Order: sequence, then C-alpha cells, then structure tokens
Amino acid sequence: MTTIEYQAFFGCSGLTSITIPNSVIFLDRDAFDETGWYVQQPDGILYLDNCCLGYKGGTQIGELYLQEGTRLICDRAFCVDGAGFITGSLTIPNSVTSIGHYAFADCTGFNGNLTIPNSVEYIGRGAFSDCSGLTGSLTIPNSVTSIGHYAFAGCTGFNGNLTLGNSLTTIGDHAFDGLNGFTGNLMIPNSMTTIGNHAFAGCNGFTGGLTIPNSVTTIGDKAFQGCDGFNGNLTIGNSVTTIGNDAFLGCKGFKTINIGDSVEAIEDEMFVGLENLTSISIGKSVKYIGEKAFGENPRLNVVYYNVEKLESAYYNVFDNCPNLTTIHIGPDVQEIGSNIFKGCNTVHFVVALGPTPAVLDAGAFSDIVDNSVLMVSCGKRVTYYSVWNMFPFNNIIEDCDTYGINVGAVGSGGTITPSVTEAQMGQEVQITITPNPDMVLVSIKVVNANDPTQIIPISPTGKAASTYSFTMPPFEVVVMATFKNSGASVNENNSVEVAVYPNPTNGLVKIEAESIKHVSISNMLGQVVFDGKVGGDAFEYDFSGQKAGIYLVRIETASGVAVKKVSVTR
Repeated sequence: MTTIEYQAFFGCSGLTSITIPNSVIFLDRDAFDETGWYVQQPDGILYLDNCCLGYKGGTQIGELYLQEGTRLICDRAFCVDGAGFITGSLTIPNSVTSIGHYAFADCTGFNGNLTIPNSVEYIGRGAFSDCSGLTGSLTIPNSVTSIGHYAFAGCTGFNGNLTLGNSLTTIGDHAFDGLNGFTGNLMIPNSMTTIGNHAFAGCNGFTGGLTIPNSVTTIGDKAFQGCDGFNGNLTIGNSVTTIGNDAFLGCKGFKTINIGDSVEAIEDEMFVGLENLTSISIGKSVKYIGEKAFGENPRLNVVYYNVEKLESAYYNVFDNCPNLTTIHIGPDVQEIGSNIFKGCNTVHFVVALGPTPAVLDAGAFSDIVDNSVLMVSCGKRVTYYSVWNMFPFNNIIEDCDTYGINVGAVGSGGTITPSVTEAQMGQEVQITITPNPDMVLVSIKVVNANDPTQIIPISPTGKAASTYSFTMPPFEVVVMATFKNSGASVNENNSVEVAVYPNPTNGLVKIEAESIKHVSISNMLGQVVFDGKVGGDAFEYDFSGQKAGIYLVRIETASGVAVKKVSVTR
C-alpha cells in the first residue's frame, strides 16, 4: 500500500489505534476525519503537501507520536475542531521541514514544552493556534524563514523567553497575539523584513528595550499594542517606511524613542501616554505627523527633530507635555512647518545644528516662551539672526566650546575609532568600526555621556560601509557598539554544548563546557562587563555588582563558540 485517499476512514469513530505501514507515501485530506485514534507511525512515511490526518471527533484521543522520517505535517493534520484533544507533550521529529496551516489547531490537551527542530523551515497559518497547554520558553530555530498568521495565537501557557531565529524574514498577522506569558527581552533578528498586524499585541511580559533592525521595512497595525512591560529604549531602524496604526499603543514603559530615517508618517496618537518617555528623535523622511502623535507624555524633556521637510502636521503634536524644554533641530532640516511646535509653551532652549538656517513657516515657534535661547554653531549667529530674527529668538548665542567623544568598552568584539576626540557643536564626526575577524557589527549608538537615555541619531553612510557619521551635539558623548560572532546569531547558539546556571540569577553564575578558551560578557547597550581568557572546563562570574537586565555571554571553546543569554534579577 502506498496511498490512503480522501476521507477513506471518515466517521470510523470506534477506531482507537491505527498503524500506518512504512510503504505509505501519500495520505489524502481528512483520511481519518471524525475518528478516535492513537497514531503509530513507522519509519519511512512521507507527508505530502495536501495529505492530512484530520480529526474532528470530539473525544479524547490520547498521546500523539510522530516518528523520525516524517517530512511534512500538512494542513489541518491534527486539527481538533470539536471538544476533543490530544494529551501529553508534543515531539516533532528532526526530519520535519514544514508544519502546515492549522496543523495542531485547538489541541488544548498538550502540556509541557514545545520543541521545534532545526529541520523546520516553515510554520503555517494557525499551526499551533489555541494550544493553550504548551508551557515554558519557545525557540524558533534558525532554519525557519516564515511564521504564518495566527501561528501561535491563543497559546497562553508559555511562561519563558521567546527566541527568534536569525533566518526569520516574516512574522504574520496575530502570530503571537495575546501571549502575555513570555518574559525577558525580545530580540528581532536582522533577517526580518515584515512584522504583521497584531504580531505581538498583548505580549506584556517582555521587558527591556526593543530594537527594530534596519532589515525591517514594515511594522503592521497594532503590532506591539499593549506590550506595557518594555522599560528601555525603542529604536526603529533606518529601513522602516511604514508604522501601522496603534503599533505601539499602550507601550508606556519606553524611556527613549529613536525613529529611523525612512519612516514617512507618524499617525494620530502613535506615541501617546508614555509615562517614562524622556526623549524622542524623529527621522528625516517624515512627511506627516498626526494629532497628539507625541501627546500626554509627562516626562518628555527633549526632542531631536531631524525632519527635512514636513508636508503637514496637526497643531497639537506635543499636546500636554509639561516638561518639554529643549528642541534640537538637526543639520539636514530644510523647513519647519507652522504647526509642529505649536502649543510647546514650556520650551525655552532651541539648539540649531545646521550650518544653514531652515526656512521657518509663519508661527513655527509662536508658542515658545519669551526670551527663549537659540544656540547655534560657532560663527553662525549673524546668519541665523538674519533669517530667524522673529519672535521669540531675540537671544541668539554661539557655542564655540568643544566636547569630548568617548568610546565605550567593546572587549574582543572589535574597535571603534572616531575621526576626532573632541569637536564643536554642529561639526560632523566620523566613526570607523572594525570588527575582529570572527565578529560582525550588530548596532552602533551615540549617547549623552551624562544621560545615557538620550540617544543621538546616527545613520550609516552605506549599507556595507564601516564608517558612520553624526553631527556633534552641545555635550560630551559616548560611542558604543554591539558585535556578534559571524557564525552565530545574537540569539543563543546551541551547536556547542555549554551549561550556564543558575539562570535567572542575582549573583554567581557557573559556566561549564569542554576546554573553555575565552569568555566575554556584555549588557544590552553593548558595554562589555567582563572579557578574558579562561582555561579548563568551568568558569564562574559574579553578577552581583551589575544592574538587573539581560546579558550576553559569549563562550569560546576548543570546538566552537556559543552565545547565551543570562537574566540578572534584583
């Protein structure tokens, strides 16, 4: 026998055990629909695209066993539409390459962890939707390139970290919608291009910051709505052109927001009501800013405005931001619209970094307080006075001081070399990044040396370039970089057997592996807290002197390199 055809055993509800011979290579759709069964699957079975072991019977059917040799788990293969469920744990063989649409949908009886093997390349629409009994952490392996719509929606039992593989390009709509049990940092891989509508909506267990890498072009509607656990910085990469409606609604914990240089529109109330937000950087390509886009932010203090030429904006973009005192006008700003800063009656300090004054539309700064200060680069006072001599800028000063440019510790990752060690406000500074032979650059940031929450926008000069540039602000800065091993994701690499425990920890951590050669530990800002050679099969590090958060531990052994994440709690 090689084939079992469409609905061959449809309605045989008395079946309790089925053994499929290993000569069978084709199972048609709904072959065992509305039966009660326990599948025993011998070696050699090959699932084809349209085959299915459909189950809609409404009775408990016991444990599911899939044996090595299974290639494809096809659409609705074990979908339970009725009251029935499959119990026990779920083990997917290492031979499986594709998990079809709704393959395990509504299998509410599963319990324990879900392990997706490295052979899987595709996870279909609704593949594990409403499998509420699955628990623990979830790792999407590096082999997976796409996660379909609703793939894990309703899987409310997860209570650990979510790790996304470094080949993932697309996360479909509602893929992880409502999974509020996930904890720790969410790291979006550099391979990602599209984050679907509601992709992570309601995942309020994520903590730390969130970086949308430069590979991403689209963030869907309500993609991160309700993720109020984030308590770090939000960085939106320079390739993102579209941010959907309410994409970050309710993410009230972000401290800074850096909007990349390709975003074209910031919709109504997109970043409203962020109670911890202190600074915002707005990228140069924005054409439209909606009503109260940055409103109701009680701690917002400084805005880095880099928009080259705004086409339209509501008059209340920064409505009810009582602590907004400082605005930095970027060097490439060509025109400042009439509405953008209307109502900002607490601003008393404007920094203009451009060598040439931007065109001011009527009333652009009309609500800024009397006698506010306009600071310009050395030698530019007369130039600005001739253009910006309208109210309230009757107090224009030049800043001719120089400010230091420091380099954050990078350890064995590579080197950071600024073109100068100090510069005047408005001066362009170039940064050369040279990763070590086995490392690649993941990210680079420039921060205020006295307030690391203030991130100065920095853009690459080219996609493959190793030289980056930024315009010097009127304060001392620190340049920091994050590197990763060229053969491994920043996510955990398990190709080398390494034990790191206890994890989470509030102090001592032990690392065990065969022939450890080197250990490097860095925080999520890229700052290296330990870097050194190690000999032997064990190493201990005490995190008690470090702040709470996620740390990346890079372990180099005689057989390869592994990167592990350690969560430090207090």
